[in-house]
Amino acid sequence: MGGRPTCIISDRDKGLIKAMRWMINNHPGLLVHRFCLEHVKANLCNQFRMKGLKGACQMLGKALQEHKYEELWERIENLHPEGAAYLRGIDPSMWTLYADEGWRWGMTTTNISESYNNVLRGARRLPIRALVECTLSKVVESFRKNREKILTCDTPLPPYYMTKLDKHRAKATSHMVEEWAGSNICFTVRTIDDNVHDVRYVEQTCSCGKWQHSRFPCSHAIAVALKLEVTDFVSLMHPFYTKQAWMDQFSMPFYPILGSLTWPIVDWKLRPDESRLVQYGGPGRRRQNRFPGAMDYMRGQGRGERASLCTRCGSTRHNARRCPLTHPSRDS
Repeated sequence: MGGRPTCIISDRDKGLIKAMRWMINNHPGLLVHRFCLEHVKANLCNQFRMKGLKGACQMLGKALQEHKYEELWERIENLHPEGAAYLRGIDPSMWTLYADEGWRWGMTTTNISESYNNVLRGARRLPIRALVECTLSKVVESFRKNREKILTCDTPLPPYYMTKLDKHRAKATSHMVEEWAGSNICFTVRTIDDNVHDVRYVEQTCSCGKWQHSRFPCSHAIAVALKLEVTDFVSLMHPFYTKQAWMDQFSMPFYPILGSLTWPIVDWKLRPDESRLVQYGGPGRRRQNRFPGAMDYMRGQGRGERASLCTRCGSTRHNARRCPLTHPSRDS
């Protein structure tokens, strides 16, 4: 963490909660724990099934304005009192943006890590050494691709955030701005939908809540900047969104791992805890989800077809009972 306060978003697994609590107690001021909104919704819907409950929970978790936050709570109370009581039992600061105090930077889920878990999905059941090597190879490939994109980027922001800024700037042209209190302190911004927002330009806050939560200027803030004839919109956002931060993120070099002959010899061995072994008492062979290898099966020529290997000749499309070596066809 490097001494900088860090927010960790996870599901509500008991082991993770216990580990986060230990980290917070032993490293005060350096760690904040939050829950993933998708997991909160999933747990809610597993216990209470009602149409509209999931969507209301989603909107409540993402609400940034007080009146919307309270209206959504009232909506869930009327829709499903038991479901509302379940959500009340979870600290709002752990799963809602409104009570988060800006730790999440506007992020509500663990989608970033889950997306990379999908990249490593095929390697999960591999042996430990193969799993580590596969993970390292995927990470190195990701760093290489991002470095190539950085070299071709000629804007002060990465392409995703540059597109987002352009959309906010285009939307800001339809807003009406009026200055209050003087000295560029307070502005009111009226949108085309007749919504009015309070923008504190110096404090970099907006009543919509997006600017202070994500540290990225909303269209209302950009409308004020346009009125003040500000052209450097990058100064309105946190440096973490800049191209330089993108470069720093992927600047760390990687070095290849040499063969096992160069590895140091250790004087210890891993010993399994036999008390935690679970015996399978079901019928037949226990079903496995491990990643299948070449010795398990070979793919046939047809689409989606799996052909077992014959244990006698090693060929496909037949087994040992019908192997031509021991059971020649009648035509031969």
